[in-house]
Amino acid sequence: MKPLSTSVNESTESNLKSSEIIRIVLPYAFVGGILIILYFLIMRFTGHYQITGLRSLNYLIMIPVIYFAIKAYISKAHDRSYLKGFLSGISTYLISYSLLSLFMILYLAFADPVLMTYLYNSAYPELQLTPVGVGALLIGEGIIAGLITSFLIMQNFKDDIRKAA
Repeated sequence: MKPLSTSVNESTESNLKSSEIIRIVLPYAFVGGILIILYFLIMRFTGHYQITGLRSLNYLIMIPVIYFAIKAYISKAHDRSYLKGFLSGISTYLISYSLLSLFMILYLAFADPVLMTYLYNSAYPELQLTPVGVGALLIGEGIIAGLITSFLIMQNFKDDIRKAA
């Protein structure tokens, strides 16, 4: 059985490593969040928000953001591993989509109830969408896209991580 002080030290060390990932990727996550919010606003004010296929450009916007976030993590982090690089990409995506989600909740609730009505009427009736429901769907979309995108981008950095180990 380990002494209590050792497990506390390991826990603190683990939290420091997680905070290092967040500290490195946070600027990239904010840039990604701002870019996809601006893209939404452009789509909304040009009248193209009804074309759901154009939402897939969110992923194309996020690909370079995730790439540079992972690259920054690998070049700046002290304790690099494949899993932590993967986590840095997912964290970047999740923070970016959390910003988008928060923006959409506020936007749909206060600034554009007409768009909320459109979304409510065009969704499956079982969903009973609300602004918070739209935000939750965006978080889910961000988690799934973050997993896939981070995994694909991490393939470019496998050799870099092996050399660092």
